[in-house]
Amino acid sequence: MTKKAGKLTSNDYTSFLFQHSRMSQGHSWYVNASKSGDGTDPANAFATITEALVAVDVGDFIYIAAGTYDENGLDLDTNAVTIIGDNGVLITNTAAGTCFTISGDTCFVYGLVCRQAGQTGFNVTGNGIYMEECIGTDNTIAFDLNGDYIRLVRCQDQNATTTGFDLSAIGATLYLCASLASGGASRGFYLSHSNADECLLYQCSSQGNATAGFEIVSGADHNTLAYCTSGGADGVRVDNGSNNVWSNFAYQDIVTHVTDWSVVGGGAGSDNLFEVTGAVNVLFIYGHVETQMHADIDTLKLEIDDGTVQDDITDTVDPASAPIGSIFIKTLTNTNPLELLMSNQVRISENAASGKKGGAAFIVNAKNGVSSYIRCTWTGTGSTGMIHWHVQYEPLSDTGYITEA
Repeated sequence: MTKKAGKLTSNDYTSFLFQHSRMSQGHSWYVNASKSGDGTDPANAFATITEALVAVDVGDFIYIAAGTYDENGLDLDTNAVTIIGDNGVLITNTAAGTCFTISGDTCFVYGLVCRQAGQTGFNVTGNGIYMEECIGTDNTIAFDLNGDYIRLVRCQDQNATTTGFDLSAIGATLYLCASLASGGASRGFYLSHSNADECLLYQCSSQGNATAGFEIVSGADHNTLAYCTSGGADGVRVDNGSNNVWSNFAYQDIVTHVTDWSVVGGGAGSDNLFEVTGAVNVLFIYGHVETQMHADIDTLKLEIDDGTVQDDITDTVDPASAPIGSIFIKTLTNTNPLELLMSNQVRISENAASGKKGGAAFIVNAKNGVSSYIRCTWTGTGSTGMIHWHVQYEPLSDTGYITEA
């Protein structure tokens, strides 16, 4: 059997892809953790993926049955190989190394899940790699993409601690990929090297990546991010490259926060509602009462606080005993009160100038390098009541962003 071909250069991988596509007639190899055979058919499958990677040749197929495969040093270093994983294939590496490396060129990989805390999920150094329906979960970097012209379709990062998708080479295409985290100091999609030019991210989504949902470093140019979304505690979008297109980029422009007096306690106090970075245009702020306010909560107002200076956004309003369903609305200038529309009587607001859900618009330009917060303050001794706050905004600077505090 002819063994592995040498690594392709980025100049000749395209023609090779068409010569050795998934329609090629290579050998088929089978892996099943519950078997122990020569890999030539499902009944005599290899017990490990390692055995299949040793046996495989250019243009061959590897079929992996559902199961957990704890193996070290997995490297698909043969060109034009197709790997198909059953639903339920899980690759781990408790020997403390990358779960799965793809260093061969023009390979197709489908349906693999890599899960190992503290380790890279997929390290892709080969050119022209096509991956579909693959998942990296609980990794440091879920997909470390270093080869040229890599394509990922419906791949997902779950809770990477550093980066979901790290792109450092030319011409990557990511379609319907998602990076889902829970608010840690991670990045979702990171064009991390100046070589990451001419990439396309289409309908990709990031959530909960607090450092940045999407970030492009200086020198990474001529990239297109079309119909991508960011929100759910994502950090601010960062673009330090040039000539990058953010077509129909959607950010979470309505952010919410709950002030619960059973949590914040009785007595005069404050609660940070929203953190502001950069310059933003706040279109409206309102809150609705979800638990009746205590009779001794007084002089409620909104202000902006940078830790040193506090500027009023509104004057005060008396929220004492406000029933469920009552509405607080910021109106006009900071000399006007935070208007309270009681739910136990018919009320209208006629001085909400912007027409944006009843709120008066205002601009916040946060102090550079300092966390600035929109917060509410109050006096009194009451320790019951709950207000669900909402803010809608639009960015005025590249770093303009509002997140829940």
